[in-house]
Amino acid sequence: MAKEIIVQRVNLDSDIADKYPSESSVKTTLERFAPYWSEQKPLIITDAQRRELEVIMARNFNTSEELITHIKRICELNIEGFTISLDARLLGRLKSRAMSMDFQKFLQFIVKRFLEEHAGLR
Repeated sequence: MAKEIIVQRVNLDSDIADKYPSESSVKTTLERFAPYWSEQKPLIITDAQRRELEVIMARNFNTSEELITHIKRICELNIEGFTISLDARLLGRLKSRAMSMDFQKFLQFIVKRFLEEHAGLR
């Protein structure tokens, strides 16, 4: 069955219309964002914001899924293949307590110390 084509006419302010060089570019933009029209709080990141995130995280992102996956990895603790997810608030509090110590070394020290205490080795 052939897809029905619907023609819509939309009046745009000239400052918006000037951003699109052709009707096909308007069509492409609408097709790109149409799946999200009913979302309550869609998050759109500009190229400049994406580049800033890439600098901060030292990684390139092509999709929102890649960004989410990387953020999840940042909030995980992995010991011998066993992963523990840490809340972002907890990580923030831990980082504030590391003070001048390298955070990775601080976290290694704290985790080892508490596990040794829990196991009765301290």
